[in-house]
Amino acid sequence: MNPVLFRHVNVIPMDEEKILENIDLLVEDGKISRIGPDVSSENAEVISCDGKYMIPGLCDMHMHLTFRGDLDLYLPNGVTTIRNMWGTPEFNQWRDAINAGEITGPTVYNCGQILDGDPPVRPADKYNVTLRTPIEGRKEVFRLKREGYDFIKVYTNLPLDIYDAIAAASKECDMKFIGHVPRAVGFEHVVEAGQHSVEHMSYVALEDIETAARSGIWICPTVIVQNMITELHMGEDAQAMLKDERLKYIDSETRRGWEMAYEGKEELAKIEAFQAFLKKSSYGKTKPVVQKVYEAGCRLVLGTDTGNPFIYPGFAVHDELVLMVDCGLTTYDALKTATHNAAECLEVLDITGTVEAGKAADLVLLEANPLENITHTRRIAGVMKSGQWFDGQAIEGMLSAAGEK
Repeated sequence: MNPVLFRHVNVIPMDEEKILENIDLLVEDGKISRIGPDVSSENAEVISCDGKYMIPGLCDMHMHLTFRGDLDLYLPNGVTTIRNMWGTPEFNQWRDAINAGEITGPTVYNCGQILDGDPPVRPADKYNVTLRTPIEGRKEVFRLKREGYDFIKVYTNLPLDIYDAIAAASKECDMKFIGHVPRAVGFEHVVEAGQHSVEHMSYVALEDIETAARSGIWICPTVIVQNMITELHMGEDAQAMLKDERLKYIDSETRRGWEMAYEGKEELAKIEAFQAFLKKSSYGKTKPVVQKVYEAGCRLVLGTDTGNPFIYPGFAVHDELVLMVDCGLTTYDALKTATHNAAECLEVLDITGTVEAGKAADLVLLEANPLENITHTRRIAGVMKSGQWFDGQAIEGMLSAAGEK
């Protein structure tokens, strides 16, 4: 892999809120080797970056893989790392093939199958396991460790004794356990048990915020899900979702499922329990809680819950960034949730998550400054993954190929 020299670029390193203006950045052997004025390299490909901005690669910390083609939409959107929130052996194979350079895609971290109680929220299948005893919970953790998953995921209907067995076994296996706050467990016990992250804002109440801030537990709000629910079931023009130009990138089976979700919205809205769910989960209810969580200094990472209807792989990261700013985060702090914070949560901040010499060359080149307007993260001039450079033309080719599948 030849060296690449980015000439006259404005670097937003994300180690603190600053811009290193009009400097050079050299990538060698998949890593950032030098940053500064007048950097030179005899063998490097030189990329002129006048007026452009460099940020670390973005990360989606809560998404769901389904099809191999899903992976093709992340790099064109500047997303160089994903945390997949359910697992199958096939997903581990994709992860390992990317790490080995056999296929192109983002760095993948996989949860194992979702661990839930009886009755489960979702029926047992290749993505979900129903547990009935603490011994079963313990066995599942050790199985998932043997099969090479990166995280354990706990779910809504776990009883306290099984949850505690999973927590203890995860610690023995040196695996982080993440996920929902089970109803029978509660937020305070989740913190005491050492759960690494809580997924979705709906599991964080106002009375939990002080505990969350004090403990340092990571929170992944996935605001876009609540916004999607609001738009799909309460929006004035929900039918616009069926006209989104990004639908062409979605496989036909998934697209039909999304259309069915739209077609069934009126029937769902008639159900009293679902009406109560809408009132609790709407974006209008979520937004002030996110703002208070942020103001309290809780540790936040960005996730999209891609896999849900009308939430697009890769693209949704930019949608979530806009929503995070709308919830009160500064543009810098919103961007931090998808870069620095994500790497810190994954415990890889020493190798990625910021633009610094010695770190992995996972980079996004933007046409405009995202600190001035967070929507500028969508204006991608090029993406680098592990030192491999994809310019605008390559990105267009990747998207075109994805749209033809």
